[in-house]
Order: sequence, then C-alpha cells, then structure tokens
Amino acid sequence: MAEVEWLDDVEMRAWRSLLGAHRRLLQRLDAELQASQDLSVSDYGVLVELSEAGGG
Repeated sequence: MAEVEWLDDVEMRAWRSLLGAHRRLLQRLDAELQASQDLSVSDYGVLVELSEAGGG
C-alpha cells in the first residue's frame, strides 16, 4: 500500500483558501437564487440535470 503524502503548510493554506472561497461562492449563489427565483443551488442543480437528461 502506498504511503500518503500529506500537504505541506503552503499547500494546506492554499487548499483551505480554495475551500473557503468555494463555500462563500455557494452561499452567495444560493442567496441570490433564493431572492430572485425562490430556488436553492441544490434545486437549480436538479433542474439542470433534468433538462440535460433528455428522453422526454
């Protein structure tokens, strides 16, 4: 079994920064969708999947 290579301090800070930005973006998108369309990001994701599924 291969040994796990953990992130160094710089990589970990970058990873945590990316996760924080992703979280803030989703919160912002969710708030805007709720305000303008009364949909959550999850609702929108389901609608996208359904619209692309085809098959009538």
